[in-house]
Amino acid sequence: MEIYKHDRIFINSMPKSGTHLLSKSIELLGFHNFSSRKTIFQKIIWHLRLGHPKEFGYEAVNQNWYRYFKSQILSNSHDTIPLDVTSPILVPIDIVSRWLNSVPQKSCILGHVPWSQNMDDLLKKHGYKHIIIVRDPRDVFISFVKFVSKPPHSLSKDFQSLSQEQQMNTTFYGGYMPISKRNNVGLSKAFQSILAWQNSSNCLIVKFEDLVGIKGGGTQLK
Repeated sequence: MEIYKHDRIFINSMPKSGTHLLSKSIELLGFHNFSSRKTIFQKIIWHLRLGHPKEFGYEAVNQNWYRYFKSQILSNSHDTIPLDVTSPILVPIDIVSRWLNSVPQKSCILGHVPWSQNMDDLLKKHGYKHIIIVRDPRDVFISFVKFVSKPPHSLSKDFQSLSQEQQMNTTFYGGYMPISKRNNVGLSKAFQSILAWQNSSNCLIVKFEDLVGIKGGGTQLK
C-alpha cells in the first residue's frame, strides 16, 4: 500500500491492541490525528455531542446527538454500518459517509470497526487508506478485562458486579450488560470481524509486536 501526504487514513483495531501506538507512528509521517484537534469551536461541538465524533468507537458514537436524531428522524438511508466491534452501533450509511468526508486531508481518524462491505466501499469512495493493527489475542484479553473493570469505563459497574470467572467468560463470549444496558459481543466474535478485513484490497494489517520490537515480544528490525 502506498500512502501519500494528501491521503486520509483510517486507523482501525480491536480495543487494547495498540491503536494509539499506530496513530503516533502515522503522525510521525506528517499526518494529523483528528481526535487531537483542540480549537475552542471543536471542543464545544464535542462537549455538546454534536457534529463529527472524535473517533469511530462505542463511546463517541453512542453519545453523538447528531447521529441519534438524524438516524431517527432525518436519514433517508435504510442501509447501516456497524461502528465498534465489541458493542456495535448501527449507523445509517449516509451519516457515516458525511463523517468520513468531513475529515480534513492529511489526517487520520481512529476506530474499532468490524468488517462490512458498506464501510469498505465508503473508505475507498472518500480516498482513505485503511490500516489495522493487531496484537496477540492473549495480551488483548488480559488488557481488556483490566481496562473495562475500572472507572470511568462505561462497563466498569457491570464487570465489578461479576466474579473473576464471570468476567473472563463475558469478555470472551459476550453477553448483555444490564447496568450499562448494552450488548457485548465478546472478543472471540470481535476478533473474527476485524480479521475479515484482510480480504479488502484497501486494507493493510500491521502487528503491534513488530512496532514495539524486541522489548514488546517482537523481533529486531534489520
